[in-house]
Amino acid sequence: MIKPKHLKRNSRLIKIFTKIFIKPIDRLFNKTFEEQILRNGLNTLKLDYKIIKDKIYFIHVPKTGGTSINLELQKKYKNKVYRPYYPSYWTAHYPLKKNTNFSDIKTITVIRDPVARVYSYYHDILRNKKHHYYHLTKAGLDNFCKKAWEANNQYTRYYSGHLNSDFKKNIVLAKKNLASFDKIILFENLNKIINFHSNKKSYPGITMNEENIIKKYNKYDCEIFRFVKNNLISIHSNTLTI
Repeated sequence: MIKPKHLKRNSRLIKIFTKIFIKPIDRLFNKTFEEQILRNGLNTLKLDYKIIKDKIYFIHVPKTGGTSINLELQKKYKNKVYRPYYPSYWTAHYPLKKNTNFSDIKTITVIRDPVARVYSYYHDILRNKKHHYYHLTKAGLDNFCKKAWEANNQYTRYYSGHLNSDFKKNIVLAKKNLASFDKIILFENLNKIINFHSNKKSYPGITMNEENIIKKYNKYDCEIFRFVKNNLISIHSNTLTI
């Protein structure tokens, strides 16, 4: 969607500022100030959005094939799919809002093995020198998982509605919320539902050490993934109908 002129101008100025002044600091000191400024300054994660009755809310965690699902939802349900801040502008990624009343809305999400999600994200960034996390990936997977916000228990953050690091507390709420979702799709089943091919990009085979590193920093996400597969996924059919 087209942003209002003042929003486009402000976004451009923030991006230029961080690129010139903040990115060099991040690279020198192994920090993530640029990402934090962009996320908070541009408010790229929306938690102050409105809950509108009878809308469809797609909770799209990055690197789960959500862009493809989002496009299909727009085609199938059109204006019933909620889009934060539309028509001023629209963001594809937004966590579940705190204290959501599930009886008033429909909720859908795609969930992927956390190890595969983080590993693919890591290698995508390794191929993109302009990415604000590139310097983290160059220092290795452990450094990336430790420093990159999106590589550290992202499911627990998105599905609980709490973006802080109190994972032990928030995982309880995340599981409770997921149990109220209308549809949860496994990433590996996307090609049964839509024209989706997850193997367009090839990555090196993951080693046992790399797998253990990702699990160390995504302990709670791994627990959520097991919970969904063992308790919830059987009740969700392989269709996009909600």
